[in-house]
Amino acid sequence: MLQDNSVGRTGVPQLSAHPSLTHGRAFAVEDQPPTLLPFSSTYSHRYFPTPAPFAYNQNSQANPDPRLKELMLFVKESRILATPAQVFAFHESPGALEKLTPPWEAFQVIAGGDSIKPGSRVSIRMSMGPFPVVWIAEHTEYEPPHLFADRQVQGPFTSWYHRHRFLDDGQGGTLMRDEITFQPPLGAIGRVLGGWFLRRKLEKTFSYRHEAVRARFA
Repeated sequence: MLQDNSVGRTGVPQLSAHPSLTHGRAFAVEDQPPTLLPFSSTYSHRYFPTPAPFAYNQNSQANPDPRLKELMLFVKESRILATPAQVFAFHESPGALEKLTPPWEAFQVIAGGDSIKPGSRVSIRMSMGPFPVVWIAEHTEYEPPHLFADRQVQGPFTSWYHRHRFLDDGQGGTLMRDEITFQPPLGAIGRVLGGWFLRRKLEKTFSYRHEAVRARFA
């Protein structure tokens, strides 16, 4: 896990684009403006199969923290025909997590899950491939109706931080964006051998989630 001196007040690495990176891959998760999708588009996603091209905020970006090389990024975004307040309220409503979980997942909430406010936790029994795991997540940020976040306390990843964003698209709708920075288990071996599996699992899971939200407000 990353140590406290490399994270912000919420426990998430403070990320910014490295100045040497271009072509749209180097953007700051903190500062990225809404990418307005036409209403004909259901969703788009971006996945970096190699470590995400970010550097920690520090006095000199010429020498980024070497631990950053182990971070990977997954971004999923959808245009939702509802206001940020409506979409946020749905995510905060009782049973939302179960409603957003794909039916093919072996998934059971075993404790918590009744709040998304900072300090609240949820414990989930699930599977990662053929392996059963218990995932404990703690909520860390809460800024209704635009943001909440959670981090892995216990689970299959070396680290995991998930920001749920609900941005006003300027047309009466919402750009819903999931931003996940994570470290696979087993370091470099996990990134190489597990990359294909993680990509498939994240794409399937968040495609289902976003379609479920989109259908809720159709």
